[in-house]
Amino acid sequence: MKNLCQIFIVTAFVVATSLTLYAHSGRTDSRGGHYNRKTGGYHYHNSGGGSSSTRKPSAPYTPPAKSYSTRKPSAPYTPPAKSYSTRKPSAPYTPPAKSYTEVATPTTTLEQTKPTVITAVTTSIPVLEKPDFNQIPIYSVVRVIDGDTIAIDIDSNSSSVRLIGVDTPETVHPSKPVEEYGKEASNFTHNLLVGEKVYIAIDPQQGKTDRYGRILAYVYRFPDGLFVNAEIVRQGYGHAYTNYPFKYMEAFRQLERFAKEAEKGLWRAVPKDEIPIAKIPIPVVAPVVKSQKETPSNNEDITVYIIRTGLKYHRRNCRYLSKSKIPISLKEAKTRYSPCSVCNPSR
Repeated sequence: MKNLCQIFIVTAFVVATSLTLYAHSGRTDSRGGHYNRKTGGYHYHNSGGGSSSTRKPSAPYTPPAKSYSTRKPSAPYTPPAKSYSTRKPSAPYTPPAKSYTEVATPTTTLEQTKPTVITAVTTSIPVLEKPDFNQIPIYSVVRVIDGDTIAIDIDSNSSSVRLIGVDTPETVHPSKPVEEYGKEASNFTHNLLVGEKVYIAIDPQQGKTDRYGRILAYVYRFPDGLFVNAEIVRQGYGHAYTNYPFKYMEAFRQLERFAKEAEKGLWRAVPKDEIPIAKIPIPVVAPVVKSQKETPSNNEDITVYIIRTGLKYHRRNCRYLSKSKIPISLKEAKTRYSPCSVCNPSR
């Protein structure tokens, strides 16, 4: 018994000495081992991790390489082809034909119909020679009096110009009513010349003025040079006035024939029951009743009338005297004014 106790004591001493010799600080890892900071090396403290040794640690954990499939990718998706019908389209819709009821057409006798007569134009338009516009003066048109008479500005004075070779229906004659197609002719000339400038050319065969003091001239529109006298006749707004000879007399007669054949303007085709007996109205001269002041033995003592801003002298009953009416002797009026072409006072 005494020997057993001695053996136990010796064994315990050896174990304690061994534990003290190998004891050291430091925590173990998940495998039950760690590095010895005094002696170095890696060792385990339990049986599962192996004996306490200075074995070097294993290589760090490397995850296995990923395994990629070598399968080739599938072909891109292709939708199946559409299946179209091979049936031909139906014919376009055609509405049914309308059914009309036939109605008997009344018969018309030859006497009830009026044949339409189409007149062929056989007359050509003559080519008229134009003057040298650099040699003739230019004036501004003040106003259009009627189809064949205009007023121009000469040195700040309004002067009447009677177009040579043309005669349009009257619209402002003091003793005549407005004639058929007169307004249309006046409007035509107005549209050609209102607000325009004109060249004025004199014909030596006609003289410079007529018996009413109006300038006799060929009028050409500035700047295109339109021959206004000829254009009025060609378009049928006036007659060729051939009572007095002038340079273009035969050409104007030809222009009138052309307008007649083409039924232009006043030559337009009208039913026979509407055609006037005379194409050119016969002028009717109304008797002029003169006052005592207008019929003395000496014409120089006749009294005429003027307006404050006018350049003409007038009869007492002239329509231009509606705003002002200043009496003056004919003798004095002749020295400063020209006679009115509308009322035609004594000269």
